[in-house]
Amino acid sequence: MRHLMRILGYSAEIARSGEEALRAVSKEGFCIILIDIAMPGMDGLETARRIRAITGYEEPWMIAASAMTWTNAFNECLAAGMNDFILKPITLDDLRRTLARYTDEMANA
Repeated sequence: MRHLMRILGYSAEIARSGEEALRAVSKEGFCIILIDIAMPGMDGLETARRIRAITGYEEPWMIAASAMTWTNAFNECLAAGMNDFILKPITLDDLRRTLARYTDEMANA
C-alpha cells in the first residue's frame, strides 16, 4: 500500500494494528486514513469508531479496505464512521480513483 501511495505522490504512514493507528492519529492529523477491516487486535470498524470519537478529529476521510465481502459490508463501514470502501487486492487505478474523490473535494473546499 505504501508503494502505491508513493507512486501516486502521497506520503503514507503504516500502522500495523488499530492501537498503533489510534496512537498515530492522536499525535498528528491526517487528511485521509485507509483502514484495513481485518487488522490484528482491534478490527478496522472499531478503529474507525474510536478515531471518530477523538475530540477534534471529526474531519479525516476514512476509507475501508478489505478482501472480504459480506452482506451490508459497505453499510457497516459507513455506520462505523468511514466514508468509502475499496476492495482488495487494490490496484493502482482503483486507489487513484478512490483517493481522487476526496482529494478533489479537499481542493475545492
